[in-house]
Amino acid sequence: MTETRTRLDELGAFYPGGEPLPESCQHHRVRSDVAMVLEQHFSSRGDVLVASNLNVYHREGDPAAVVEPDVLLVTGVAVAELRYIESYRTFQHGGLPVFVLEVLEHESVLAEMAYLREAEYLREDLDYKRAAYTAIGVAEYWRVDPTGGELHPEVLQGERLHDGHWTPIAVTVDNDGAWRGRSGALDLDIAWYDDELLFYQDRRDEPLPNLARSLAALRAAEASRRAAEAGCRATEATCRAERNARLTEQKARREAEAEAAALAVENARLRELLRNHGSPEANPTPDPPG
Repeated sequence: MTETRTRLDELGAFYPGGEPLPESCQHHRVRSDVAMVLEQHFSSRGDVLVASNLNVYHREGDPAAVVEPDVLLVTGVAVAELRYIESYRTFQHGGLPVFVLEVLEHESVLAEMAYLREAEYLREDLDYKRAAYTAIGVAEYWRVDPTGGELHPEVLQGERLHDGHWTPIAVTVDNDGAWRGRSGALDLDIAWYDDELLFYQDRRDEPLPNLARSLAALRAAEASRRAAEAGCRATEATCRAERNARLTEQKARREAEAEAAALAVENARLRELLRNHGSPEANPTPDPPG
């Protein structure tokens, strides 16, 4: 066990994690959002690793053979054993990298390759990463321009590796301006729309939830619950008022009926008195005097 741990530590030192690069808020939001959505979607599977900004070493003994995709998805690995890795080594950790995503970044272009025009940097970066991802055997390579076309005219692009060559994945633009394609590796639709990279399952209308949408849904559900409770309280108050009104009406009716019954008894008594006082037996004629 000690030798194994030492060996792992030595490899970790030889193939270190990457230094964090400066990124814009937009780049960070898209990258972290995608990683969270995919990690949540595949959380029930113990053999799918989703990582973000993780150095990927693809040639043993050569620490220069490294790429750092914004988002990486690997299948066929024991996720529990890789939870705390600082870098992913294809020759050590195994698995099959099936999906990588690169989020184009205006700031990193200027910071890293200031002496080149952006278009030249993007071409060199694309060629280098294509070669690296070919060597790794990545199934699909996707790129998104979060500026909506300032860095690249095709906002969303996908390529599939087949027999050592990259073939484009069909991406269409619908009437709403959404760029949309199908990832066979993820078995999901990918769409760039309204400054978000969205993922759809089984052609459903609603995208997979991200943190913001989940929080919004929770807040909406809480608001609905409170509104329902307020409605219930209002209904209960109305029911109580109606019940009290019925009870008051019933009491008044009983009192009126009791009063009417008492009057009927009194009337009967008076009629009886009148009958008794008005009859000859009840009022005999007095005898004349003398």
